[in-house]
Amino acid sequence: MNQFESDSPKEIALLDKLLSHNMICCQVWAKGGDGAMELAQKVCQLCEKKSKPTYCYELDDKIETKIEKVVKKVYGISKIEFSQKAKKAIELCKQNKLDKLPIIVAKTQYSLSSDEKLLGEVKNFTFKVEDVQPRTGAGFLVIICGKIMLMPALSENPNALNMKIDDNGNISGLF
Repeated sequence: MNQFESDSPKEIALLDKLLSHNMICCQVWAKGGDGAMELAQKVCQLCEKKSKPTYCYELDDKIETKIEKVVKKVYGISKIEFSQKAKKAIELCKQNKLDKLPIIVAKTQYSLSSDEKLLGEVKNFTFKVEDVQPRTGAGFLVIICGKIMLMPALSENPNALNMKIDDNGNISGLF
């Protein structure tokens, strides 16, 4: 938790209890990087442990089922609506055998819903899936929900500009 001076001891204790006393209280807000040293050390320790990702869906589930399981389990949503664009994109993913990829959800950070104007704990709303975009290089499908702008994936000078293949098929400029 990034502790602010307005956080009361009672609030901090409640959060710690809710997180099963597995919380690190840091003061990045007040002390910058120095305020995150304990957190950084804990992250390093956790990175040294062997782990295997788990999903709230099976990779063999249909894309629609994956989306449904995520939004129900993570966001507590009961109704989902797929735009025509999303339905077409899902069908294209199936045709191109991309339907077994894991998914990530791109949505507003302001709400559990896909609508940035619905603040707080929202009940009885429809989660709108606008599009599904494959990221084959990264190995996942981006589920775009609501009106959201995605960050571009390329750097100012993408590595592809330096790549060459000579007449013998030798590749250079990868790194």
